[in-house]
Amino acid sequence: PYCVFDNKTMEAIVLACPQTAKELLAIKGIGPKKLKDYGDDILQICASSSQLDTPSDEQKSHDVIISNTLQEESMDLIRKLFCKP
Repeated sequence: PYCVFDNKTMEAIVLACPQTAKELLAIKGIGPKKLKDYGDDILQICASSSQLDTPSDEQKSHDVIISNTLQEESMDLIRKLFCKP
């Protein structure tokens, strides 16, 4: 399979959740070419994931599970967009 980003870069994107091109460029594995080709899509995904509702006070004990689930979903979405079988 051909992948645009390796797993470390995708994980860095998910963890950083960049909101600007400058923030995206700061991630190892993303340079001007990848920013030009994929930056808008990545930033759109990150922006939409940052708009998700946060857990209520009663759900704080589930923060880790929710965070891990969101990270997994984001990684899956990025893989679907940028990896070709």
